[in-house]
Amino acid sequence: MVYKTFIIFLLLVIGTGCACKKKQAQVRVLDSVTKIEDIACKKFNNDFEIQFNRKGDYALVQSSYKHTSSQIMPHLSYFVYSVCDKNIIIEDSLKSGKIIWSDKYSIFASEKEQTSSDLIRSYRYDLKKRNYRFL
Repeated sequence: MVYKTFIIFLLLVIGTGCACKKKQAQVRVLDSVTKIEDIACKKFNNDFEIQFNRKGDYALVQSSYKHTSSQIMPHLSYFVYSVCDKNIIIEDSLKSGKIIWSDKYSIFASEKEQTSSDLIRSYRYDLKKRNYRFL
């Protein structure tokens, strides 16, 4: 009987510990999202989209296309935020371009020519190695 009670007690302690760790992880993610949203609001005035990589340790934040009278082509601005390091890893602006996750630790960015659909600049950026590979 004492053995059975001890096992039940042990299971309750382990279950509570796991629940606490899960709740702490959720709080950290919510804190990160709040921090990312604060930065994005300052940079893009509430006109942005956040996409996390598959693992959730990096966030790609991009603005909507901004078109001003002085610009012929609309601009897309973006930054990648490291949840672990709590800072911006890379930041850029693309003319009539696009930015996507190419895998869990790299992004693909491209820019188009003003008068045609030809690419004028494209690159892959590795977030772990922190380097560009121009294509």
